[in-house]
Amino acid sequence: MACGDLVCMSRGGAVRLLCVLNIRRGYSSASTEGTTKYLQRLLLSFCSSITMEGPFEIGDHVQVVSEDRKSHKRGTVSWVDESSVDVVYEGRNQLWSNGKTRLMEQTEEAGLSYERVTLASNISLDESKFDSPAEVSKAIATEHFLSRDYVAAYNEYCKALRTLVAGAVDTNSEHPMEKLVGSTVFVRDDERYSVATVAMADDKAYTVDVMFDSDEDREEEGVPAHRIVAISPDTLVDPTVGQLQCNLYLNLARCSAKLNDNAEAVVFCTLAAAVANYVNQETKRMRKSLKREDEDDATTEGMKVDVSSITVSKETWIKAFYLRAKCHLNMRHFKQARLDANKVLKLDDSNKDALKLLASIDGLKERALRKDKKLVKEVCKMVDGAMNSKK
Repeated sequence: MACGDLVCMSRGGAVRLLCVLNIRRGYSSASTEGTTKYLQRLLLSFCSSITMEGPFEIGDHVQVVSEDRKSHKRGTVSWVDESSVDVVYEGRNQLWSNGKTRLMEQTEEAGLSYERVTLASNISLDESKFDSPAEVSKAIATEHFLSRDYVAAYNEYCKALRTLVAGAVDTNSEHPMEKLVGSTVFVRDDERYSVATVAMADDKAYTVDVMFDSDEDREEEGVPAHRIVAISPDTLVDPTVGQLQCNLYLNLARCSAKLNDNAEAVVFCTLAAAVANYVNQETKRMRKSLKREDEDDATTEGMKVDVSSITVSKETWIKAFYLRAKCHLNMRHFKQARLDANKVLKLDDSNKDALKLLASIDGLKERALRKDKKLVKEVCKMVDGAMNSKK
């Protein structure tokens, strides 16, 4: 694109491209970073040449409160009038299974009154107080969540997860799948996640060959990337990483639920439970192995790995099953909701939230059945009426 091409570009097209560049800049590789910055400067120059009156300018990064005042969205001003603005909202950066992201559909809203729009402010934290970059992103995301900016929170939680799996996936490489070879991953099969080891990777086809841990004889070739979820290589080394992954997936589930994406929230809850199960199962196996080593050779005392602190709290399962039950209930999946609520009660038989949820499930199921019966009666009447009119 040359400078002269911008003159022929519509203001809507220029601003949309600017918005995409603003959002994608944080996820571009080093080879495209310079080009991205150059295009941003050109587009900002073009947009600023359009003079408009008002407190906002085209290209401003803003925050918009919803009409019911219950949530916020971030976006870029695409047009300014005397009393309103048009805004292109940020989309969610959907987390890919290999640790990369892809931008989900952006939306645009026109004619927003000034009272609903404010200039967006960046959240700054003292990074020295946190143990890792992932913890920093998680803290920023939580600030966004508390301010009811669920898309911004979602994107930061994804960023934290990408940071955690960076050891397993080189997200800036042209061959991101290669580094997965030899690593442990989850393979998705419907709503189940099985632990497997990557044997081979094909960057062109974007697939991997895996060997499943539960059955040494079971293998699968050509597993597409969207069915693979990378696990941080530090999960069984750093005592905090497993719990952190679980918390991030649970927080993503909460964001998805707030954004009325209950199906995705169910997936994230399932992943949180899968990570928790993987961590606890593997640490049990490691403890047994170390115990056998102690019996065979007492000189291994100084060589042992301390796995006693590597664990995931029972509360993680309770939160995952409870939130998943609520999301299933929102989708009127009564059977699945009841199963998950009962899983909570198996872990905590006096859990008040789960008991209330079971009562809600029964009530909503009864109302749904009454509605279905009423609908069937009305359809039968319509059919009878149509048949009688033909006689």
